[in-house]
Amino acid sequence: MKTILTALPVFVGLALIGWLGGAAALGAHPFWALKVCLIGGGIGVVMGAVLHGIIIALRGGTIWAASFGLIVLLAAGWTSRVGAARFAISYAEDAFGGKMWFFGAIGAAAGLAILAYVLLAAVLMRAMHR
Repeated sequence: MKTILTALPVFVGLALIGWLGGAAALGAHPFWALKVCLIGGGIGVVMGAVLHGIIIALRGGTIWAASFGLIVLLAAGWTSRVGAARFAISYAEDAFGGKMWFFGAIGAAAGLAILAYVLLAAVLMRAMHR
């Protein structure tokens, strides 16, 4: 039940970011900005739940899972930017650049979802233990 209470707002928030044009404003192609947020949000929420479960089992700190989400977000965002530049410079002929752009944007959305899930789960755990 706690997983759903954490996963649902994160996934809905990412869907809203995609639907309202936030992903396109951050560099995703406007045609597939919503798709990127939905796919990346689903992947990120599952990965965030798994990471949070591992943290609870190992009695580790939330900072490690949040750091992982931030690293994924930054690395995938960089990949997406490089792919977009390659695709644009080639006048839409560089298929690999287009794939870097697309999958990098999905990875960035997943990284954001991991980060949001882990932080929200930590806040909810502290609130429930008080």
